[in-house]
Amino acid sequence: MLTVLFKKNITPKIVLAVLVFFFLLHLSGHYMLGTEAEESVLAYYQLNYRHFYLIAKHISPILLFLFLFVFKIDMTESYTGLLIMRQGNQYKHLLDISCYIALVGAVYWLLYFQVFYLLSGSSNMLSLREMIRLIVIIAQTSSLYFCLSRVFRNAQTAALISCATVVYLSMQSQGMADWLTLSPVPLLVIVTSLLFIIIDITKKGALHL
Repeated sequence: MLTVLFKKNITPKIVLAVLVFFFLLHLSGHYMLGTEAEESVLAYYQLNYRHFYLIAKHISPILLFLFLFVFKIDMTESYTGLLIMRQGNQYKHLLDISCYIALVGAVYWLLYFQVFYLLSGSSNMLSLREMIRLIVIIAQTSSLYFCLSRVFRNAQTAALISCATVVYLSMQSQGMADWLTLSPVPLLVIVTSLLFIIIDITKKGALHL
């Protein structure tokens, strides 16, 4: 499954499009705010005042990642069979999908945050902390998405709710953001979502979106 997903999703065209997107996103920040505004990525939650652009700049890379590498997995019929059909090991696809998101996410966010670390001169620990936060948000949102796609039997509805969740998390205060992303709470969300998916697969088997 991982081979199929990598061949389908990670192409030179997509890599180039992502690089252009990041360049335009941060170039626009330079002209709109009069600064490179590294804080909108590094230590975003420590800002006392957030311009709307900073919020958009913070969540845009997350939403881009979700749409390119997560939501696309079962938004098309070609992936539906890979995602929900029972196989010899009926839960193997959960491991495959989790490994795929984790691997692609690690590369995506490692490169993204390291660029800001090098440009801003911020501490490496700060970059690592924000990278962990984003990985947790991705895991939390992804598991919620796959869970909701089974609750609503509609991938588009699940994607919209998941995106709204990301927006909500991005607008929280420092303390609330830490509680929602760097505490046992997101782990509970992830485990609960996975348990529901496993129960749903056990009872209903294939899911037709």
